[in-house]
Amino acid sequence: MPAYCERNLLPLEPSLLYCDGEEQTFCPLSQPHKIYRKTISALSADSKIVAHSSGWFLLAYQQDTHFSLWNPTISDSFIHLPPLSFNPTPQIEHYLLSSPPEDPDCKVLLFDDVLGSVIFIRLEDPHKEWTQIQYARSFTYPEGKETKDCLDGCVSCNGKLYGFTFHGSELVILDVDKANSLLIEPLCKMPNVMSGTAGAIVSVIFRRLVECCGELLYVEILLVGSKMDQLSEVHVFKLDFVGMSWKRAESLMGQAVFLDAVGASSFDPAFGNGIEADSIYFTDLEDKGLLYSFNVADGCLSITLPCPSIPSSSLSSPMIFVPPDVWLSRATCRLIPKLHHTQVLQTLETCHYSSSPMMLLLSINDMTAFKFVDPIHGSFIMNVPELLKGSVMRHSRNGWLLMSDGKFSMSFLNPFTEEIIKLPKTPRVDCPRTYAMAFSSLPTSPDCIVIGCGAFPPTDTSSELRIAVTTMGGPNKWIESYTEHDAMFWLNNSSPVFYKGSFYLLDLEGKLSVLKYEEEEIDLEFHQTVSWKILTELEIPCTSFHQNFLLECDEKLMSIFVGQTGEWLQIYSLDFTTMRWENMESLENYVIYVSQSSSTAIEARIIGTNNRIYFPRFRDNCILYYSLETREFHLNGQGIVKSLYDTRELLLATWIESPRS
Repeated sequence: MPAYCERNLLPLEPSLLYCDGEEQTFCPLSQPHKIYRKTISALSADSKIVAHSSGWFLLAYQQDTHFSLWNPTISDSFIHLPPLSFNPTPQIEHYLLSSPPEDPDCKVLLFDDVLGSVIFIRLEDPHKEWTQIQYARSFTYPEGKETKDCLDGCVSCNGKLYGFTFHGSELVILDVDKANSLLIEPLCKMPNVMSGTAGAIVSVIFRRLVECCGELLYVEILLVGSKMDQLSEVHVFKLDFVGMSWKRAESLMGQAVFLDAVGASSFDPAFGNGIEADSIYFTDLEDKGLLYSFNVADGCLSITLPCPSIPSSSLSSPMIFVPPDVWLSRATCRLIPKLHHTQVLQTLETCHYSSSPMMLLLSINDMTAFKFVDPIHGSFIMNVPELLKGSVMRHSRNGWLLMSDGKFSMSFLNPFTEEIIKLPKTPRVDCPRTYAMAFSSLPTSPDCIVIGCGAFPPTDTSSELRIAVTTMGGPNKWIESYTEHDAMFWLNNSSPVFYKGSFYLLDLEGKLSVLKYEEEEIDLEFHQTVSWKILTELEIPCTSFHQNFLLECDEKLMSIFVGQTGEWLQIYSLDFTTMRWENMESLENYVIYVSQSSSTAIEARIIGTNNRIYFPRFRDNCILYYSLETREFHLNGQGIVKSLYDTRELLLATWIESPRS
């Protein structure tokens, strides 16, 4: 469908703003096939947008020596600032427009991370002179290299300026007094993000402070993969100003938050059709014109194509444009109750368990409650036992969860009986957070093996794996070992699979490896050994895939590969005789459930559900599955889905067997 273009007009709703030379393109988020084009001569190829606030944009020219303020909705709105004339020329890394120019306390702040200085100007100052103050303290790496501990992610909230130190990871408050003195006071430590897709090599693409309805939020967006190009997790925290501590955000006070390359915006979604409350929107990581949205309340991630008709030359670093009428609405933040007020169907004690054999499980409300999603009949919520509140789910098997507090503590939990089995303290403080975890059998069995795998970035010729193992019937401790292999292996963000006495791992590029744990008694001494082998002779069955999963099904080791946005799906079983992945056309009477933390297959017990692969993805309240009969993705009750665009993926969810399965 071709795009309909309006010339020399501006949209009346939130839009993505693309700058291509002297022409600007506005793409409304709720109208993917309508664009607005406007030509503003002052926005030349030499200019760039570096910050924004309440509809105003800060523009930089001539290699960050000249600056202007611009509002696209106001004619002749350019406010030109005096040029910088410092020696040496500052190397600006971050920019902040503290508030719109009509605010008498409006300041423009520039941050030089090389010298560790801040340069600022007050717009109310009749002389409008820049002031430079060096503030950063030195920071020494463990290997002895010295650098500056500079500020990052600065934002204005309730008339005050906040930032965090890059190396020290402290939240600080900044104050520029009337005498132009800079005061920086530390407030608290930044959140220690506990990754749920642990084990994979992780990179952080966004670390951003955001103001929303007078609250201070902290957002981290994590990537995995050999190219660090696969979005893995989104974490959102809210500052408790009374206790000066960070808590996981349960909502965004009914607002929508937009992140772009240079700043953040928040507003009431009632002023933008199709924009979801309590969601964070951000543009894609590879400049493909994609728009992501992450719902803080339910942990779902969605991908859309906001404007498929944007020229490829305009795809880099779009900005968020919010019209003035929408900015005025920000004073009417809608406080909404916690998620579970509309979701609780009945408590666990009175719940008639579903006939569905598997349910999707996710943590909500700052990891103090579980939400169970039945693929057939709906959902309900129960509290996490007090002892395990704040812990994350690491693996699921046989109706049990492996839980981690992100420090030294790990436990098994049966959420239906609330039975808890504590594990010995882990050998490393980051082991429960950075290791991919799995267990072999029921934790009540003495034969149960619990294993964790962590990886260093591989070189072109070798890989190193950190392994921690404990057994339920052996010594009450973990053993930790390091093992190398002369091949590249990018540890996946999906869990290891226990199959016929060994743990198998599928890496981000499709390579398979095997871990074997063995115990033996020699001369009355108990010996434990772990071996690791990358199956280099096994040819990778797929390339250019977006996701892959590994599981056991019908006594076979199977792999599933999914193309970008669900363009295709292939499923294979491993022939150990020929050491080849064999393409599978049917699952017969089996149904598969996949997620990052656990994937499993069972015999179908509901008519018509066999030969399906269920994913932790939804549209509305309908769950997504792939049918090997139709070779198409479907939504329960809504028919075929041609693309995974506009479906919502639960990033940190797991499948668990229901009590009656």
